[in-house]
Amino acid sequence: MPVNTYRLLVDWDNTGNFTGVYDDIIDDSLHVQFRRGRDYASQLTGNSTAGTLKATLKNADGKYSPSNSNSVLYGKIKPAHKVAFTLNSGSYPYTFPIQFDETPMWTGRLTNIRPSPASTRMNTAEFEAEGPLGYINDFTPDTQMKTNVRTSDAVTEILDKAGWAVADRSIQTGLTTMTRWWADSNKTLDALRIVEETENGFIKETIDGKIGFESRNTRLFAPYDTSQATFSDDPNAVSSYVNLAQDDPLANVINNFQALVRKYRVENNADVWDVGEDYIQLEPQQTITLIATYPNSSSDTRAISIDAWNDPVQSTDFIANTASDGSGTDMSAFISVYGISKTVTQ
Repeated sequence: MPVNTYRLLVDWDNTGNFTGVYDDIIDDSLHVQFRRGRDYASQLTGNSTAGTLKATLKNADGKYSPSNSNSVLYGKIKPAHKVAFTLNSGSYPYTFPIQFDETPMWTGRLTNIRPSPASTRMNTAEFEAEGPLGYINDFTPDTQMKTNVRTSDAVTEILDKAGWAVADRSIQTGLTTMTRWWADSNKTLDALRIVEETENGFIKETIDGKIGFESRNTRLFAPYDTSQATFSDDPNAVSSYVNLAQDDPLANVINNFQALVRKYRVENNADVWDVGEDYIQLEPQQTITLIATYPNSSSDTRAISIDAWNDPVQSTDFIANTASDGSGTDMSAFISVYGISKTVTQ
């Protein structure tokens, strides 16, 4: 007799697997719901959104209450633990424990567990987790401007800046090379979306918790050129449905397509920032960091970024003197400064 076995797994010990004594929490689960995929069922206009998983857990003994010092999970109920919901199709009778070689249905990271005590019913806890795209979106990856960058290389650099592990990626080689590219003050997902649109590719979450990138022609080849499942209203069908609702097909009829094309020009060497009228006092062996914003109020109105950083010239780009009015000894040779540049305009 065919039997489907589900497991809700949490890597409480952050070991990279789900072999801990309390990692499988399916027996404490009253309800589990998850979603991942596109926000709209269209390869043309649908974007992959951050997946979510929500579960209601039994909590009569306070096992999932973070402040309960008697809980076997005390001190472990924290965000970012890896979470997986899996399916094992086997035959009855089956043996335990089932190893983590079953099919993952959803993989992400724990975000929150909220106890819900009650006086007239069972005490429960609300369990919430988010997919990889939601997890990395807490970061703001900044990169320097680069030239002739392939879209897949840009995705790789964004994920590097966000600290996303290489093993948790599935990156296909992009077909578009960007003349100039950089990520600046954008959330991770926004930065990825810009590259995705440039390639006309697809950023996605995989069922095993990876962040994937597809080029614009990926879905023209196997396995995407073959139907993966057939849905039927027959209750005995392998993939069944209860009801269907057809969307208005006119929303996917596009008669006008527009694309933004940005052109750049590299200007000659220019000062992009200065310290102003005030001088900076330094002690012997002292190192300081100056944070400059660019473009700024004195920049060319067309300027958008830095093309390349040049080495500053002593006594031309910076001057150091033992007296604030410049009447003392010239100490410029003992100072190292980095920051003079070229600017890029559009």
